[in-house]
Amino acid sequence: MGSSHYYCLREPAHEIRLLDLLPATASGDLNGRVRRFSIGSAPAFVSVSHVWGDKKADRAMSLESGCGVKNLQISLNLESFLVNMLCHTPETLPQIWEVNERLPMWIDMICIDQLDNNEKALQIPLMRDIYSKASICVDSVHTARKMGSHSILWDGMRFDACLVTAIFLCGSDSISMDDVFRGFDMAVNSLLARPRPMKKLKRGNTGEVRPVRVLRELRQALETDQNQFGLFWLMEHLRFTRATFAHDQIYSLLGVCNRQEAAATSVRYDLEPEEVYKRSAILHANIHGNLDFLGLCAPEQRDTLCSGSPGAPVLRTFAGPSWVPNWHSPKLRRCLGLSHIDHEESFFNASEAVPFSPSFEGEQLTVSGAMIDKISSIADFCPRDRALEFSDTNSDLYQQYLDFWMTPVDEPEPYSDAVNRAESFIRTLSLVGIYLEPVPSPDDIPTIFYNWCSGSALCKRLEAYGFKPKSSGTGPEHKAFIRMKRLVSWDPFITFKGYMGLGREGAAIGDEIWLIGGCSTPVLLSPSTGGPLRYEVKGEVFLDGFMFKGQFAESIHQDSKIEQIVLV
Repeated sequence: MGSSHYYCLREPAHEIRLLDLLPATASGDLNGRVRRFSIGSAPAFVSVSHVWGDKKADRAMSLESGCGVKNLQISLNLESFLVNMLCHTPETLPQIWEVNERLPMWIDMICIDQLDNNEKALQIPLMRDIYSKASICVDSVHTARKMGSHSILWDGMRFDACLVTAIFLCGSDSISMDDVFRGFDMAVNSLLARPRPMKKLKRGNTGEVRPVRVLRELRQALETDQNQFGLFWLMEHLRFTRATFAHDQIYSLLGVCNRQEAAATSVRYDLEPEEVYKRSAILHANIHGNLDFLGLCAPEQRDTLCSGSPGAPVLRTFAGPSWVPNWHSPKLRRCLGLSHIDHEESFFNASEAVPFSPSFEGEQLTVSGAMIDKISSIADFCPRDRALEFSDTNSDLYQQYLDFWMTPVDEPEPYSDAVNRAESFIRTLSLVGIYLEPVPSPDDIPTIFYNWCSGSALCKRLEAYGFKPKSSGTGPEHKAFIRMKRLVSWDPFITFKGYMGLGREGAAIGDEIWLIGGCSTPVLLSPSTGGPLRYEVKGEVFLDGFMFKGQFAESIHQDSKIEQIVLV
């Protein structure tokens, strides 16, 4: 659909188009009129978010503009929404009417020429103004097919953050964003508190409602004029939400992320998504002074992304460097991230003794790092279908972890005695309670874990190694480790020097554990065949004794050579 179907924007960086929805044509087709306005002098209007879907836009709409009447191809989802809007009256949906006239609408699929990349590059930075100046924002929850919450929440994110009144619309029913927040808060609080036994109706996890919690925090930050959230922080914590096209995983957030990143991000649909993601990674390192995105780069998330155009989407394999996260992958996740939401708080600080000195050149990232050890063996007893066993402290699965990790290695032994090894086992298996709210002190974790599994087969094995809880230990008991099921996302390993640890899916014998300047957790690297000191990134690693500030300096590795290595 070329620009001849629209009033040409004289100043695309300052003007918008608005759609007047008209009665259907004589043949029953959708009918509308497009008008052009300066963003600063536009009349009252409704901004609309809808799920595009990944299918070709093959529905027709008759569209009147300054170039006559044309047929515009729109998606099935948008057609469903517009037909629904025609059915609403001032009585059924008064928010979209003014003096018995339906307000004009801003809808990205119609009001931006989707085949003009130059226009899109100038219109997307206006999103912040468009959604904030709208009288009301409507998010269409489609009834034509089952929709995932990730799609709905991605669309809702933009207008909610801009502090206007927002509603979800599903057929004849509507609900405000504030009511959605209240409902999710009630559900999440009840699920986490577990005040009494609950009947299980459908399996789920609190991560799936995390986007709603993030939206609420984002709104509060904007209302109080606090520092706005970083782009990568938003993408990571909204990982259950996915845009239809890979570019928009970043571009759709430019209206709500901090202004420095938004201003420095060029909207380039002429580039492949991998290049867009790489440029964002470089920008993040320059602005925020860290490389924490390396922890996300597990092999599993290098699966697929959707590129192409709205008329011809292409689902293909991710082809970016190993150090660039695939933000469009549903498998992207940080297993060592905090459960609570605070964009200014961090927990681990593994590499504070390693200089932060990244250098970007083409597809390569040169960093400073210190190697800790190599993987010598990997366990294979923890497939995903055993996740439910983590709720049972008498499960044979825990016995397998004990048998794998608690067998002493040849000298020199990294653990001073059996009790020290048992404490490290607990901190590793529990990921030091990173998913708890609030996160306990690492010194308290062994006692809290013992209280949780007290009397079980797991507890008796720990006692056999001489482990005893500290009388001063504090914290929750049986409620503490209800999220142990995240261990299915990790491969248990033992290093050549005898350390026990956890690496993300795809770890292999011979892979190396490094502390990299600017990355808060250890990182797993696989030697590349392209030459010495060249590595592929395999994501975050949990290695007890190397996770917090000062631990590296106190370890036997304190004199390890800091090297310059190349990530490819």
